[in-house]
Amino acid sequence: MTEYVRIRKEGPIHESGIAANIIEIAEKAAKKNGLSTVRRVDVQIGAFSGVEPELLTFAFSVLKKKTTLAEAELEIIKLPLLLYCRDCETDYVGESEDLRCPICLGENYDIKQGRELKVIAISGG
Repeated sequence: MTEYVRIRKEGPIHESGIAANIIEIAEKAAKKNGLSTVRRVDVQIGAFSGVEPELLTFAFSVLKKKTTLAEAELEIIKLPLLLYCRDCETDYVGESEDLRCPICLGENYDIKQGRELKVIAISGG
């Protein structure tokens, strides 16, 4: 199961809108798969997604109450920022503060990974 999360601008932090969307995705998947409760939700978050994992975890813990996810844990899988330098044809791990290629110091890159925000699995009973 892989489903992309929509970013909503709800609540004091945008992570609350993301958490609400994760809960919605998990509840739909649980219903579709005959689960009465969800115990765990696995989410991939890229380093360049703009999502703060700690804030997302907090928002999820507050919003999951009185849902089929009330006892669920949110498992966050952090993905590094992977870039490809078009000038010297090198793959490298980028840093948010400095995206330049470490080989040629070029700034002509493509983002290969790091913007993800996906629900990749749920489990329950």
